[in-house]
Amino acid sequence: MSVGRYSKYIRPISYLIDFLLIVWLLLFAFPSITFGFKSTIVLLLLWTVIANFTNFYEVYRFTSQSDIVVKIFKQLALFSLVFITLLFTTQRVVSVAIVIKYLLFLTVLVGFFKFGIFYVLRKYRKILGGNYRNVIIIGQSEKSQELSDFFKKNADFGYKLQMLFSNTISISEIIQFVFQNKTDEIYCDLNSVSKDCSDEIIAFAHSNFKTIKLIPDNSALSHNMFLDYYGYIPLISIRKTPLEIWFNYWLKRIFDIVFSLFIIIFVLSWLIPIIALLIKMDSKGPVFFKQKRHGLDNEEFDCIKFRSMLVNATADIELASKNDTRITRLGKFLRKSSIDEMPQFINVFLGDMSVVGPRPHMLSVNEEYARRFDKFMERHYIRPGVTGLAQVNGFRGEVITDKDVENRLKFDLYYIENWTLFLDIKIILITIKNFILGDEKAY
Repeated sequence: MSVGRYSKYIRPISYLIDFLLIVWLLLFAFPSITFGFKSTIVLLLLWTVIANFTNFYEVYRFTSQSDIVVKIFKQLALFSLVFITLLFTTQRVVSVAIVIKYLLFLTVLVGFFKFGIFYVLRKYRKILGGNYRNVIIIGQSEKSQELSDFFKKNADFGYKLQMLFSNTISISEIIQFVFQNKTDEIYCDLNSVSKDCSDEIIAFAHSNFKTIKLIPDNSALSHNMFLDYYGYIPLISIRKTPLEIWFNYWLKRIFDIVFSLFIIIFVLSWLIPIIALLIKMDSKGPVFFKQKRHGLDNEEFDCIKFRSMLVNATADIELASKNDTRITRLGKFLRKSSIDEMPQFINVFLGDMSVVGPRPHMLSVNEEYARRFDKFMERHYIRPGVTGLAQVNGFRGEVITDKDVENRLKFDLYYIENWTLFLDIKIILITIKNFILGDEKAY
């Protein structure tokens, strides 16, 4: 067994902490909410049932912080309904304010301890090197190399990469290495190993109680998948995006409307007249620059920006570059500060764009990239955004090499396939931070 093989105790400890919080708050913080011994046991059992339904304790070293927030929200929302129902069925008269305070305190404390355990373990792995798992990667491709780099750069996740095997290594050598080095997890790169090889590795892992994970190839396996059953026949269904679920779609749309309306009323209402006056004083031409871009389902729309360039014939075919002579004096400030993008919140309100999503390109550039880069058009499964995951990860501004486009596409596709409202909020907060501190790639 590898060092730190005590992760199995984390879940029971988490249960115990949450149980103690539920009972302690009832007995000491809010004694006016009285439950008998049997009712308290029922309450704890219901917490457990809800937790199994919401996967509340399914938090792993690779679980994202936004996923933890979603789990806390689901767990406490359902528990609150159950708690209030149980309270009323016992016919006890309790102040509504007291009940709300109890549930708020419980939410805050449960969230605090859940994140506390999560962060303590990360620091423990990074600083002391404990609670780690030995891993190997079989097969060498771009994806396996990226995974190797991820393990090396993120010590707080607790993965120790023992070996990155070449595509030509024999199965017997891999098996011998796994036994000799007490490997815990095996990552098999389907991009570079044969089906026979991967089948043998999977069979070996299952027979020897090793965790096996597959790095998907560029086929359907690289998409979000789930199983449907027609009778007893399993069929793989591919979901393009979580936003295909109607609840998620409307949750994001309502958020977009509320957020954009707030910006329009409290920011653009006074910002537009000021910027309009400055633009008119700085150069001849319209205040706004409208450009056709591809949006949801590849439909065209007019993307609105403050004009930051001199009126020119190449505006719709030539991307801006560093020290671009077309950019006006005021335009340099507008682009550097990203204020030129602010009118796009009007596009958000109208439904052409979203607050967060893949950034839209001019038509000619979009069509060129669609021809040259595989899966590029998948960006149009959702509305384009004023900001996006690629932008907050440093991939914005001028495109110098194909790698710039590939990195943007990688983050855009990840966002599309892993969207949550909390991810949107996180991206917005990082965007605000970058807006305040400045972004060297904004020009």
